[in-house]
Amino acid sequence: MEEKLLKCPNCGANATNNQNCEYCGSLLVRFVDKGIDLSKTSYTSNAEVFPGLIQHLQQNLRMQGTSTLVGTDVFRELGKQEKNSNGYVLSVIQTNICMWYDNQYFKKTGSNKGLSILLSFETILNDNDFQEFNFEEDARLSRFEQLESFSLFVPHTCYAKNQGLKRRFRQYAIDFGQDAEGAARLISEIIQKVYQIPLAEKIEILTNEGSAFEKARNEAAKARSGETDGGETNGGYAWWYIPGCILICIVSVLVFGLPWWFGIACCVLGYVVEEFLSKSN
Repeated sequence: MEEKLLKCPNCGANATNNQNCEYCGSLLVRFVDKGIDLSKTSYTSNAEVFPGLIQHLQQNLRMQGTSTLVGTDVFRELGKQEKNSNGYVLSVIQTNICMWYDNQYFKKTGSNKGLSILLSFETILNDNDFQEFNFEEDARLSRFEQLESFSLFVPHTCYAKNQGLKRRFRQYAIDFGQDAEGAARLISEIIQKVYQIPLAEKIEILTNEGSAFEKARNEAAKARSGETDGGETNGGYAWWYIPGCILICIVSVLVFGLPWWFGIACCVLGYVVEEFLSKSN
């Protein structure tokens, strides 16, 4: 059987691998293999790419090899997320450590560099208060299934329980090799067509490595939900702080016979220590 020869749309090299180009790692050869006319898609032009996205993915690739974990998260503009959502859209994870939510590897590739796009569509199974959220997620998945690239993604379904809620995750991943521009074009199409975020709308992109990746992701989620590590909300300090100070003052005077200002001094000292520790972390 004669080997099929393909021309990579990204680097122009001749390739026989119909998965990822042997030279640049781009998966655009899969579109050629399926007979998709790339000139009629958004995968050959950067005109529809969100500002800063290519640069973040290039940074992701540069950081790979110096860290065991590199990731890029995309969020909707702060303040425009839907109900029961922190605005998270999708992730681009270093291919050889990209994992599903049940901690199974998407694609174990040793030390090879690569950009794997990871999409997740969540369903809350045991709480009727999340019907609107579930409907939005199902609608997104339906729009994703209409994309020409949908058949190129690897599907995975898993379940998890968090905060008393049973969740189903329908996940999809694709290895885009080292083609940062091609990945950015596909991601931009997904953001616009699946998540219905127009190109003119600002998105937030975070690229970090190692423990900083998880920390930045958690801090972004907390900030969007109005929380901070110090126990604060958008309404100020935790609800117990002022009543706790009053209680300390009363105990200081009635139980220990100490002056009332001693209790206030303790509260102020506690505040200073808490602020110092939160900033040092």
